[in-house]
Amino acid sequence: MKIIKFFLCAILAFAVVPIFADEAFCVSGGALQNHVGKDGIQIGGFGEFGFRLYSKGSFFIWDHLVLRGYSFGADGKEYGALSISDKLIVGGNSRNGPFRTYGFIEGGVGIGLGGAAPSVAPLFSCAGGGGIDVLYDVRSSFFIEFGGQGFFAPALGVPALGGMILELGWRGFF
Repeated sequence: MKIIKFFLCAILAFAVVPIFADEAFCVSGGALQNHVGKDGIQIGGFGEFGFRLYSKGSFFIWDHLVLRGYSFGADGKEYGALSISDKLIVGGNSRNGPFRTYGFIEGGVGIGLGGAAPSVAPLFSCAGGGGIDVLYDVRSSFFIEFGGQGFFAPALGVPALGGMILELGWRGFF
């Protein structure tokens, strides 16, 4: 239980610090799909609230607080999960077009539901990859992210699982 409290405090700290940074925010939402292990597909949705930490020229660093809900299968059983995580995004704007490319790392905690005897238990996750924003307006973009994700819920009997993740969504800046 102490480790869960530690992760939640760390995530909230990373999310609150940017309030005192530049006055640039964004909200995002979309769908995700992940091929997990040999027999599972993860599918769900997410929402993000982001803060610009740093921007100079075409270089930028953003911090996003992410809320995800998804279902996944492992060992022939179905599970559901709700997680909160912190995503650090580092990238650059294209000079001659409406594109923004970036890399990201992410870590978080949540709750997993399901199993042979349905129960609720802590879930831990991490992810990393790259993405591209296609700006179709000064304040709006369509984005696609591709990378890898790993998670585990030892109390549910879910071993460490990992695989490819694909996220599609919309991002609005204000």
